[in-house]
Amino acid sequence: MILLFHADDACRNDVCSAAGKARVLHYPEGAKEECAPIGLLAGERIPLNELRDGRRPAAEELKEPLAVIAGADETSLDKLLANLAGRDRRGLLKAVLTGNNRCWNARQLYGELVRERDQMAKRRS
Repeated sequence: MILLFHADDACRNDVCSAAGKARVLHYPEGAKEECAPIGLLAGERIPLNELRDGRRPAAEELKEPLAVIAGADETSLDKLLANLAGRDRRGLLKAVLTGNNRCWNARQLYGELVRERDQMAKRRS
């Protein structure tokens, strides 16, 4: 399953094509689901005490498309990423749903990914 946030039609079509049989849930710009825990959107059961835990990154307004990949094995993930690379989707931020980020919402995950990308860019320069 892929949760796709803040994507235009061209990006959505590319992700759907690259996903093959994987289900793609598209949440357009400004969708209220941007503020929901991504684990819940992916269908995970999350204990209430985890949802109440306050240790989360700062949220940022989404300015680029974000794809959250959930439930993919390593082979499927590699294939999906290769398919996306073949469609030249460099502006698409990608993340895998993990136990650490499943209580975060899309805006929190986006903020963390942007900070990580900026740190990596500083190291390269």
